[in-house]
Amino acid sequence: MNKIFKLSALITMCLMIFASCQLEEVSTNQFTDGVSLSSYGPQPVVRGGQLRFIGSNLDQIVEVVIPGVDPITEIEVVKAGVPSEIRITVPKDGPEPGKVVLVAKDGTQIETKTALKFDEPIVFDSVSPLSVMPGDVLTLKGDYFNLIHEVVFANDVKVSETEFVKHTRYEIQVAVPVEARTGKVILSDVDETALTEEDGDVIPNYIESEQELVVAAPIVTSATATRFKAGETITVKGSNFAYVASVKMQGAEVTEFAVNAAGTELTFVQPATAANGEYFLVAKSGVEVLVAELETVVPTSLAATPDPVKAGAVLTVSGDDLDLVTGVAIPNVTELKWEVVNEEITFEVPTVAQEGEVTLSMANGASVAVEYTLVKPELAAFSVNPAPAGGDLTVTGTNLDLVVSVTFGGGVNVEVVGPEDSNFTVAVPATAQTGDFLFNLENGTSVNCGELSIDTPQACYITELPGEDVDIKGGEVLIVPIANQEVLTDVQVNGESVSYWANNGLLYISMPQLAGAGTTLTLVSSNGSLSYTIDCIPATSIEIVIFDEVTDLGSWDEPRVYIPAEAFQNPQIPATSTLHIEFAQKEEWGQVQINDGNWANDGIVFPEIGGAYLTTDNAGGKDVTSIDLTMDATLKERFATNNGIVMQGQNWVITKVSIKFEIDLAVTIWEGPWTCSGWNGNQDLAWGGYDWTTVKAGKKLIFDITPTVAEGGWYCVSLRVGDGWGNLNGAPSQYDSPASPLEVELTQDMVDHLVSGNGLVVTGDGFIMNKISLL
Repeated sequence: MNKIFKLSALITMCLMIFASCQLEEVSTNQFTDGVSLSSYGPQPVVRGGQLRFIGSNLDQIVEVVIPGVDPITEIEVVKAGVPSEIRITVPKDGPEPGKVVLVAKDGTQIETKTALKFDEPIVFDSVSPLSVMPGDVLTLKGDYFNLIHEVVFANDVKVSETEFVKHTRYEIQVAVPVEARTGKVILSDVDETALTEEDGDVIPNYIESEQELVVAAPIVTSATATRFKAGETITVKGSNFAYVASVKMQGAEVTEFAVNAAGTELTFVQPATAANGEYFLVAKSGVEVLVAELETVVPTSLAATPDPVKAGAVLTVSGDDLDLVTGVAIPNVTELKWEVVNEEITFEVPTVAQEGEVTLSMANGASVAVEYTLVKPELAAFSVNPAPAGGDLTVTGTNLDLVVSVTFGGGVNVEVVGPEDSNFTVAVPATAQTGDFLFNLENGTSVNCGELSIDTPQACYITELPGEDVDIKGGEVLIVPIANQEVLTDVQVNGESVSYWANNGLLYISMPQLAGAGTTLTLVSSNGSLSYTIDCIPATSIEIVIFDEVTDLGSWDEPRVYIPAEAFQNPQIPATSTLHIEFAQKEEWGQVQINDGNWANDGIVFPEIGGAYLTTDNAGGKDVTSIDLTMDATLKERFATNNGIVMQGQNWVITKVSIKFEIDLAVTIWEGPWTCSGWNGNQDLAWGGYDWTTVKAGKKLIFDITPTVAEGGWYCVSLRVGDGWGNLNGAPSQYDSPASPLEVELTQDMVDHLVSGNGLVVTGDGFIMNKISLL
């Protein structure tokens, strides 16, 4: 009988182990958008154990109904949404086999397809002791513990049976992990720590203790202080500090700390990023224990000197604990260079800075500020008041070197060039009106100097010049608004009278084709004149039409195209130019001979057509309507002395003939050649060799150079000034292997340096300088 009992018990145990690994499938429609159940288990389940349900949106289930007991409403949501999982604890008393019903919050009911079954051999009697320290050995007693393969502590801390201190049918002894928290102890019939992906969804039986196990956590009794400076050591006193994993602060977490042997004292260094607020000891179990409310030290007793400070000068900020500062900011400055000198913060105040506060920031995000003010320019007097429109105005005062522009009444702005501390002079625009006169500073602010009266011109004047964004082009008509139109008698450009038309307050001016930068525009009136300096874009591409009659050439007979010699005797036409011919072809193929007026000569051979005849083939095809032919000094002379040009041919219609060329506006200021080798220097444009005071910013220096090194070899050009041969301000130390011509646009700083440094010296290595021009 005893053998039969043992065999029966063994069979029962095997069946339980097999059953614990089963997950009851209830639906093939897994993880849908609505509330649905895919599976539940374990099946069978132990009374008092956990029952799990897997599906979609199960977080909406509010009741689980098991036959024999009241609906269960204490539902643990493990995962919400799709997919989802919920768990319940099966009551120990009363549950009966049968189908389980899930009730959603909207009343929807889901019934399992199979009946729930129960298994009952495992008995969980006791846990002792009920209060432990991490590392203590816990004793669990009951029956059929030989079926238990895992102990689960609160916080889902699992201990495999391989780590049990003792494991019999009636008793399990297990060391409490440092990660364990206070809570109930759970027995599991599956070692989940050993599961792999191949094991699938195994749901073990969980049997929960009736009483909670109290696991000791760190206890804080005091901290040395609540206000600390970054880098200082904080001491926390209490107990159980051996179980601390980190110190959690606002903006920082500390994992490097020291604990004494008794576990009653913990010390750590306050990080620079720690901010004000509560800080905690975090146990290895994850439990957070409040230490105190931390207040961080910030700089105090701040002062900014001098007050006020002038833009460009050094501002000093003094105070306590400035070593904490990691950033300094002032209004309207995006990047400020600062340093700590003698435990004080110093920086040069940029010209764009606006007054307000110096903000000192710390690594933890805290900041403090101290106010500062700026020196402002002050007006002493105007040289004249009223000031004549179109005349000069001298302004005197203090700190006027801060002024970058002034605003006259009517909102007319004028740039101030080279202001000194005590004075500057500006031209009063003809469009200025009586009104407030403003100093404008580089930081975007203005100082109102009071009213300045303006004497408006009685002569004709331009009321508003074109803005900087308007291109004024040579060879076109410039239109400007004017006042006093009735007294206008003449308009001059660079001293020469030009065509104009005045009507209804607008002046239409025919600008010369070569009007360029710095052009002087003068309005001459019966009662005076006013001049303006404007920048024009010269029309350097010139086309002179020398024939403009549609001529259908006869078959090597009349009509022909005749262009007189006078057309080529124009001194404006350079030696090298382009003969531009426009035409149409009547047939699939035609030809034209171009000759001079002396019929005894042969036809002209142009390089573009490779012979004495222009044909459909060498013109580029029947649909081509124009061609450009290169004309040199020899050809120009030939046409000018041999009765011009004659064109004859067949199947060809000539519509227009013109001469095109580019005008070089560059002015030669030096001409060589000069060989540069081994950093010797050409000083011809230094020490009075050229008057650089006549040069304006925006002009280009053009260097015509020929390398003396092998093709592709290295050479360089370096621009210096006469005094000491120092590098020209704003230019690189040298131009490496530049293409010719080398063009350098002159800034105001460059021009000023050429003037103050006694002119230009060219040096370098490996080239011949042929010519230097200004454009």
